[in-house]
Amino acid sequence: MLLQMEIIKKLKTSHQIRCSKNNHFLCHTMERKTVIYRQDNWEIVKEIKRPSYPANIRFFNNDNHLLINSTDGQIYIYDTNNFEKINEFRSRKNFRLIEGDINITNDNRQIILPVISEDKAQIGVINIQTGERKLFTNFQYEDNILEYNQYISSEKKHLFTLTFINLKGFYENKLVKVSDPIEESFIEEIYNKRIMIWEKALYNPIFEHYILVNETEIILINKEFDKIINRKSISNGKDIGYFYHVGLSNDGNYILLTFSKYIFILKYDDLSIVRSDKIPYACFGEFSSDDHHLYIGTWKEGYILKNNL
Repeated sequence: MLLQMEIIKKLKTSHQIRCSKNNHFLCHTMERKTVIYRQDNWEIVKEIKRPSYPANIRFFNNDNHLLINSTDGQIYIYDTNNFEKINEFRSRKNFRLIEGDINITNDNRQIILPVISEDKAQIGVINIQTGERKLFTNFQYEDNILEYNQYISSEKKHLFTLTFINLKGFYENKLVKVSDPIEESFIEEIYNKRIMIWEKALYNPIFEHYILVNETEIILINKEFDKIINRKSISNGKDIGYFYHVGLSNDGNYILLTFSKYIFILKYDDLSIVRSDKIPYACFGEFSSDDHHLYIGTWKEGYILKNNL
């Protein structure tokens, strides 16, 4: 049992765990390879050695392809019929690929991602078929950082966090939304003067709130991003380690927080802790797309749990 849930499958080192939309395949990243399973019988379909240091994995919306990017930003595309490589993308001058989460546009034609151009972080896209690359922002902040957060399907927008140095010399965050389809893209910047910094942001489309995590504090903000709905520190004086990941159940009712020493499940309406476990070297935690399972990754093992919340 883990988090008071049945362990359906125990894996080896799992930096990240993702399942295809049709639930046929499940894959997890290890230090030097990505392993693909059939989820109905847990047979290993393929062990992918390129990239040799996988960072993030995503199945396309139609499940026809699998995207893997490496810790140095290289991107590999695999066909899910046989998991053979069909394309790869590397950095170019003024379009440098970087480590971090990325995604596929809703039409499965482009990769949307943070890149470095002329020493500044920008939002760009890569056409998967032609390889054409395009920048969609022209941020002029010095030493800025961009992080991809999620695709908000209810709004058809991609959510990023922009970190930059403000006029007073302090780091500050903004949310950046990019509409999809990208060809007709509208870019929106959102900020709150009372909350200047956070480590991770998500949007809960059920409650229409933003979720911000800053160290051990979690903050809920309204849709307009100008009113704090709730905030809570969850450490209670315990050493829970460093923050790694936040996941949200698809019904919007639970938040899954992963720290390097503990994992917490919070009830969304009041941020009360409903489950917690001390899990050494934890680094990843998400709900499956149907909320039937939890995927827990650590630097030593991975777990597929049967959700009983």
